[in-house]
Amino acid sequence: MSIDRARIADLDKLVLSPAGTDRLWSPMDEVASAIRRGLLWLERDQERDGHWSDSEGLSRLSATAHAVRAFVACGFESDHHVVRRAVAWLMRPELAAGTSHYFWRLGPLSELYRSGVPESLIEHDLRVLRTAIEDGVRLDRRLNYPAFLLDCLANLDQGADRDEGHVDQLRELLAMEEVDITPGIWAYVALERVGAVEGVSLDLEKVARSLRESNGCYHLNGSVAETSYFILNCARSDVLSADPELSPIIDGAARWLISRQITRTGSWPTEQPLYNGSPQAPAYYTALACRALSAYLQRYRPRSLAQTALPDWSFRRRVTTITRYASATILCCITMTAAGLFLPSGGAARLITTSGIMGTMGTALSAIAFFWEARDRFGRHGHR
Repeated sequence: MSIDRARIADLDKLVLSPAGTDRLWSPMDEVASAIRRGLLWLERDQERDGHWSDSEGLSRLSATAHAVRAFVACGFESDHHVVRRAVAWLMRPELAAGTSHYFWRLGPLSELYRSGVPESLIEHDLRVLRTAIEDGVRLDRRLNYPAFLLDCLANLDQGADRDEGHVDQLRELLAMEEVDITPGIWAYVALERVGAVEGVSLDLEKVARSLRESNGCYHLNGSVAETSYFILNCARSDVLSADPELSPIIDGAARWLISRQITRTGSWPTEQPLYNGSPQAPAYYTALACRALSAYLQRYRPRSLAQTALPDWSFRRRVTTITRYASATILCCITMTAAGLFLPSGGAARLITTSGIMGTMGTALSAIAFFWEARDRFGRHGHR
């Protein structure tokens, strides 16, 4: 049983122009294509019982939680077979006994709480998460846990009245100069989502300087995970996504993330973990990248096609590849024509000559049509 192709096709609606009247090629098509290929890989990689893991069974919880959120972000409902099986695995009672950080499942469950997730389960996980923060669990990521808590409360449409202490903690830590970019942006966006960002500032110049530029693309420490978190959180923020200096960097980060996708499979490569040294499953990086690109696509789809600044770099590569094949085909056809002309007169010679001439003409006409389309596309959608 495979992903509903109609649902996958619904992603095309996100790349229409605001008027929705002219389905021209859009640079956002490349983003939607990357998401589609990533989701199809995730569907193929899901285990029978609904979870995702690597060959050694590691990182099942985080990979499964992110995979569910990727599908939900792309419009898949809770009754879809991929989401349904994964949520059933996350809600198993034995999961809580198997890991002390099982509350990470609260992320996808909080996004699906309107779809029948037991309220008692969500309240239980919220208590466990608050206790973990108070106990100072994994202090090297203490900024992420309060941000994760506020994110879940925003998903549940709950205020942060009960968690003013955690709000204050995020405010204090954001005021510290040594805060890393990834958890810092996450904290800022979490405060914004619960309406507690007033009086809090984020050094956007420092954020911009933290990303490295390479051929028009931007990345954070060469990391798929960190760059995905950067795109995801910036796209979820009204303030960050609207900043004129940060916007082209977000565009460049999306280009870099798409360039890292493995063409053959549609997944993203594994890498060193962010903080604590525990390995992550390949599904973790693919799901995180799909979440980030989905948020990016949905945030910037109101732009008109002429304003969008995401060149289709893979299309440029296809132009180069097809040019090489067309040149080789024309050369072969010319060789056949010449061979037919020099052969003794007869049926075989005429057949070879005719085939060579027709092949040359057909290939040349196809190449002219292709290059005309390529010129039209690149001329219509340039850099912002």
